Amino acid sequence: MHSIVKKLQEELSLQLSKTPNNRIIAGVSGGADSVALLRALRSLQDELQLEIYVAHFDHLTRNGQSGEESKSVESLSKQLQLPCILGMACANGNHSEEAMRELRLRFLIETAGQHQAASICLAHHADDQAETILHHLIRGTGLRGMMGISASRSVSDHVTLLHPMLKVRKSEILDYLASINQTFCVDASNQDFRYTRNRIRHQLIPLLNDLNPQSATHLLQLSQQVAETYDYLQLNTEKLFQECVISIDDDLVRLHAKLLQESPAVIVRELFRFIWVKLQWPRKKMTFSHWDKLAQFVKNDQTRIDLPAAITAR
Repeated sequence: MHSIVKKLQEELSLQLSKTPNNRIIAGVSGGADSVALLRALRSLQDELQLEIYVAHFDHLTRNGQSGEESKSVESLSKQLQLPCILGMACANGNHSEEAMRELRLRFLIETAGQHQAASICLAHHADDQAETILHHLIRGTGLRGMMGISASRSVSDHVTLLHPMLKVRKSEILDYLASINQTFCVDASNQDFRYTRNRIRHQLIPLLNDLNPQSATHLLQLSQQVAETYDYLQLNTEKLFQECVISIDDDLVRLHAKLLQESPAVIVRELFRFIWVKLQWPRKKMTFSHWDKLAQFVKNDQTRIDLPAAITAR
């Protein structure tokens, strides 16, 4: 059994034990990572009693290359005797990286709903995890961003997004595909240095590897330690939330100021983030300085502060 298949078996056995069924939507772009995921899933289908649906989203970009990728995914699905569902972007729509990511995820969630699948599997791997952590650090992040990609997260009431290859290195993926003589598509846009992630992948990470060949491994270890710390922080945050909330509705939260004043700033910052998430208040423009200003606000003599999205603390 190849190392990829073994790692996937271990992760899925754990992750699927928490879901109501073993019906999986495999997001496949046609590139090396997702093709390796699909082949490994297919090899484990009987052992893990998986029901696999292949889902491919055509971005209608890259001068026709995306059409070739769609054909290759359809062909591979047919070869593996798996159903394939295709989605497509609007030709005249917004083709920015963020817009495409949102459209693709929406398509995958809708596909999972249509086929009553409890899980969506994506092929992000350990090297992607290291890149993501660096990307977050460069843009500015807190503990949550340093955790990188989550192994699993809920994306709707009935669907969980799984990343079962986060312990797999890119070199293992390429070795696995070579060992089974499996071809894959190469996305030319991965060489476009206008995208920050590509510059991290092709310039920054090689530089870090020159300084220390274990740099990616250390980033992944840091991510795991941060995740453990964050879980502990969340437990204390939820406990404080239960104790200090006087009343809460969609547009007003009343809190016991004295309990906040007696709590560490790190917990108070997380409490406010927790409230914003719970009430689905806009967070895009909320930076660390805003969360910290809130944590300091409960302990000083100010009577009011104004925050992004017309939110006011009194």
